[in-house]
Amino acid sequence: MSASGRQLAVPRTGSATLILKNGQPDPNLENIFAAWQTPEPGVPKRVVIRVDGIIQDIAGAIPDDPDEPIPYGIPCALVRIRYTIGGFQRSVLVDAVNQSALTVWAESVDVEGLWDERRIKRILTAASSPWFPCKRQQVAVAISAAEVGDQGAADARYLDVLSVDFPPDEGGDEVCIFPVPAGARGFRFLDAYAASSAGPNAPVVNVPTIATLIVFIFARFQDLLVAGFSSPPPILEVLTNGPTDTCINMVPVGAQTLAVILPAGTIAGFNFPAYIEWILAPNTLPAQS
Repeated sequence: MSASGRQLAVPRTGSATLILKNGQPDPNLENIFAAWQTPEPGVPKRVVIRVDGIIQDIAGAIPDDPDEPIPYGIPCALVRIRYTIGGFQRSVLVDAVNQSALTVWAESVDVEGLWDERRIKRILTAASSPWFPCKRQQVAVAISAAEVGDQGAADARYLDVLSVDFPPDEGGDEVCIFPVPAGARGFRFLDAYAASSAGPNAPVVNVPTIATLIVFIFARFQDLLVAGFSSPPPILEVLTNGPTDTCINMVPVGAQTLAVILPAGTIAGFNFPAYIEWILAPNTLPAQS
């Protein structure tokens, strides 16, 4: 990312509406929302990027049948925060629904809005009922940088969806794998609902308590997709089911992939897509006087 050009022409705050047309992002929209660079070349500043988002429409139509309405669209918009420091370049994905913030030390930053293609694909197969992405999300971004810095809370997140990446062999388990996002400090499971005719009284499924195995792996996500689990991957840490029930599990140094192994048929039995929530920064509050 250069230190001049587009960044100088983009303000430090901005918003736009992201639109899906026929399941694809609108190519005519410019999605660079905000940018900043240090006034002193080579001198990084503490920068807080605040993100907020609103689902503008929660109803839509099934892509293959425009006349068939669906009740809700799941938020799938993200922002990609790109920053540089000391010649190092990094890209971090942050969820763009409800307010959150990411703190970085940087010489330059720009923020781009985009749709989470991975999430869109996974929600289509992650539950017994049909679910689809929402079609419009308004996203706003503001970049704060000063000598003292933005003293508000900084706690960003990225959501991923449980989906079967390796179907079970006969009588075996199903495997979900997740790439560890850039900047992730920890993650936690969000409860699921079991498919049931009981409607709002459907039983809650506590995902980690039914998992066969939860492990961090020192291997790239893409490599695991190719190699599979035919031979044991290099495991960094095995999580016990007790603590994972209610707490944030810290990401061990070097972890590149998270694997969650569940009994066969578990994910197909969810009434709604089940998530894990990656925590991208510690919750930093201002000092108390």
